[in-house]
Amino acid sequence: MRSFATALGLVLVLLTASSPGITDEPLPATQGHAPDEMRDANRAAALLLAERLKRDRPGDYELLRCVRPRDLLVVRGAYDHVEWVLRQVGVSFTECRPSALATTSLRGVEVVLVNCPGKVGRRGALALRRFVRGGGLLFTTDWAVLHVIEPAFPNTIRYTRNPTRDDVVSIRVVKPEHLFLKHVLTGNDPHLWWLESQSYPIRVIDRRRVEVLIDSWEMRRKYGAGPIAVTFRAGRGRVVHIVSHFYLQRSELRNRRDRLPAGTFAAEVGFAPGSPVAKRLETDGLGRVRAGELRSAYSAQQFLANLLIEAKRARPPRPAPRPEPRPAEPSPDPTSERGTLLAEATLLAGPGGRPVKTLSAGLRLRVLERRDGWVQVRTAAGTTGWLRANAVGE
Repeated sequence: MRSFATALGLVLVLLTASSPGITDEPLPATQGHAPDEMRDANRAAALLLAERLKRDRPGDYELLRCVRPRDLLVVRGAYDHVEWVLRQVGVSFTECRPSALATTSLRGVEVVLVNCPGKVGRRGALALRRFVRGGGLLFTTDWAVLHVIEPAFPNTIRYTRNPTRDDVVSIRVVKPEHLFLKHVLTGNDPHLWWLESQSYPIRVIDRRRVEVLIDSWEMRRKYGAGPIAVTFRAGRGRVVHIVSHFYLQRSELRNRRDRLPAGTFAAEVGFAPGSPVAKRLETDGLGRVRAGELRSAYSAQQFLANLLIEAKRARPPRPAPRPEPRPAEPSPDPTSERGTLLAEATLLAGPGGRPVKTLSAGLRLRVLERRDGWVQVRTAAGTTGWLRANAVGE
C-alpha cells in the first residue's frame, strides 16, 4: 500500500526581516528535530523531489527557486513544523509567532503557512482574511480549522468536534487533475493518510464553493466526516486546508513492497538502479530508508512544492530593484575603511535596532566602527547605520 500523509524537514536558509514578530535567525538545521524514523526518509525525498523537478518540470523548478524569504511567511506552531519541511526542500521563508501575526506586515507576502494549532487570535484571523481576499494563498493544517478558518472564513468548512485517534486511513484522490496534486501520488495501489492523535476531522458547509481534493471512506466510517484535503477561493486568493500535519513523524509499512529499499521507489519515479540519484541515496547514508517511508515523505513534499509553485506562477517574479543612485560622496573620512555590501540588507539605527533603510547588493560603503559582530557604515548619500559584520566585504 502507498502511504501519503503530511510531511518533512532541513536545509538552513538565512534571512533578514524587519517586520514586528518576524525572526531573522532560523533554528540551525539540526535543532528542534525530535528523533523519529522519518528523518532520513525526508532527506531522501528532498533529493528525489529536486532531481525530478529539474528533469521533468524545469520551469516549475525555477519557479520554486524564485521563492524569496519575503514571499513566504510561516506562522510557528507547537505541534507541527512546516519550517522543517521547507529547510529540507531548500525554500527560503520568514517566520513569526502566532501572537505577533496581527501586527506583522503581510505586504509583499504571497503564501502564509500556519502550523497547528494556529492560535493567532481574532485580529490575526482577520488579518489572514484580508491577506487571502487581496490575492494571497493560505495553507493551514488540523486545529487551524477551529482557530483560523472558522473565524476568518465562516460557513466554508467546520471542525466536527469528534477528534481522531493516532491512526492511518485509506484515501481517495477526488481531483487527480488538480495542479496541487501533480506528481503527488504514484502507482495504482491504495494510498494511506497518517492522522495525528487528536486530529480534527472537517465537514464541508458550502459544497458549491469548497473543492474536496482528497477524501477517505475509512475516515468517514470511523470519525463521521471524510474530507482530508480541501481548497476554496476567497476574494482574489485561495485557502488550502488538510487534516493532520505538514511534518510526517511516522509511516506504516503494511506489505512487502513497502519494506523494500528506497531505491525501488526511486525507480518508480524514473531513477533506475545505478543512476547518479540512486547512488546518492546510498552514499549519503540513506540506503536504510524503506520504500514505503520514502513514498510517504516524497508525496507530502511534492504537494507542498506544488502549492508554492502555483502561488509563484500566479504572481510572476518581480524585476530586480534598480540600484540605489550613487551621488558624489562627501569628503573622505581618513579614519574609516571602505567595504561592499554582499547582499541586499536593512540598515539599522543601532545593533539590532529599528530599520532605517534597505540597501542594494553591491553598494560601496564606508565602515566607521566595528563592535561585537556589527559594523557602523555610511552610504555615499550620507546615510549612517549599522549592519551585521558578515554582510560587508572588502
